Amino acid sequence: MLCWSAEGWAFSESKDVARHELQRKNINLTNWETVLTILPDDQERYLPELIGDSSSVTNYLDSTMLDPGTYQYHLAAYDLSENGSASQLINIRPYTSGVRGTIEAVHLHARCVAPDEVKNQEGYDALQAYILEYEHDGTRNMEFLEQIYLYNIITTAE
Repeated sequence: MLCWSAEGWAFSESKDVARHELQRKNINLTNWETVLTILPDDQERYLPELIGDSSSVTNYLDSTMLDPGTYQYHLAAYDLSENGSASQLINIRPYTSGVRGTIEAVHLHARCVAPDEVKNQEGYDALQAYILEYEHDGTRNMEFLEQIYLYNIITTAE
């Protein structure tokens, strides 16, 4: 009923199609989530520019912020009786730039603890490295800041 190609999916040509659903799930989970529902009257809105010799193939850019991992997608067609058929599965790993946002207004308060009493020396070493680098050239080293947070040297402000 449906076909998928490297360029995208093709809508079912059946006359009794009530809707198409683009569905996604994390490869480690069992439940499918409907990302997009397309009614027959709306199909033309999703047709892309011509791909090769065909205008029947459609693409979709999923801009949802997803957890890291692999996701499966398929396009399903349902008729008025809720009978459905789905395309082949495709596996996709979301792109991530690694950037998680901007940290602003960082205020550090040093805890004065004698070195022989420090329980998580690695965290304090990261704090010292962060401060030295910041004082030297104004750099805010995110790796050091993550270590400081992971070792519970600093916490987020509420």
